[in-house]
Amino acid sequence: MINKGTAFILSLFLFISCPTFGQDSLSSNIKITTHFGYEISNVGCYGNIGGQINYKKFGFGLAYILDYSDANGLDGPFGVATTLSFSPNHSDNKVINHFINLDYRITFHQRFCTFDCSQKYNKIQELNIGYGLSIKIFKRLSISNTINIGWYLEKSLSDRTGKTISESGSNSLINAKLNYLIAK
Repeated sequence: MINKGTAFILSLFLFISCPTFGQDSLSSNIKITTHFGYEISNVGCYGNIGGQINYKKFGFGLAYILDYSDANGLDGPFGVATTLSFSPNHSDNKVINHFINLDYRITFHQRFCTFDCSQKYNKIQELNIGYGLSIKIFKRLSISNTINIGWYLEKSLSDRTGKTISESGSNSLINAKLNYLIAK
């Protein structure tokens, strides 16, 4: 199981490596961006911070799902999200670009423990495919929005029986991000 520190370090890999990435040797086709976003899905609402590396029309992103506390004082979701994207008609000269993305995320939620406290967190995995738009505000600053549909799997420990309960179903995800281009 990934703890908060490991998830945070993995997601910040892009932030730490991007400025020292040997920008002189980067091809003109590689672009590196960071983002801050907010997401709403059937599973919950949460923020994220991360980065993305784009090569020509393809992109790979990694983000840390931000932690918050819920009304019971328990740790809210934390986890990692990855994104693969394809922008068929992408151009740096366009103000509006569209893209297709595949999004996978895993989040951990601290469970309310009354019976067996050996398992501290329940986990939820989501896999979504969607369509997005990116609007350039300035040369290096843009906003993007995706609308996704997909599937989720939740595994939690029952306080009554002590057994793992699995629940799955359809999912939807709406994501809004503020993006900043670090390297081009």
